[in-house]
Amino acid sequence: MKIIYALLVPIVLCSCNTSSKNEKENKKTIENNQSKTAETKADYTIAVNFINNYVDYISDTIGKISDDEFVKKNKFVTQQFKDRYKTIIDSANKAEPEVGLDFDPIIDGQDYPDKGFKIKSIDEKNGFVTLSGIDWTDFEVAVKVVNENNKTFVDGSGIINIPTNKQAKR
Repeated sequence: MKIIYALLVPIVLCSCNTSSKNEKENKKTIENNQSKTAETKADYTIAVNFINNYVDYISDTIGKISDDEFVKKNKFVTQQFKDRYKTIIDSANKAEPEVGLDFDPIIDGQDYPDKGFKIKSIDEKNGFVTLSGIDWTDFEVAVKVVNENNKTFVDGSGIINIPTNKQAKR
């Protein structure tokens, strides 16, 4: 019997020590994953900053670059956004050379709130941000935000890369 106890005690002690090590390793893994998740979490304020910067741009009529150049040079939008914008504009200009699209695809309208926008709601699961006008609260714009290489970008706005069911109601 003493021999059995002599054999069991070291085994029990070793298994307790291993369990403690595994718990510490699991805790470290969880902490690392949480910090990675925090690093990759999207910054949804880019949506409102982008739209308000765009409103400032379209409100300024002196020395203004073209809308195409504004989008092309914008560092806050994805390449997919730029490509889709160009496709929409080119298609509209080809179909209606005199008029083009006849509304702004980024804000999905002809008019816009003069004082800019604020965040109304955020769909973190899908990356959609609904913005509403500061001085025109019924005017809304849907913006899609994505994370690429730990940086947040605008990937859609108005009708650009926004599914019909997510676009603001007009």
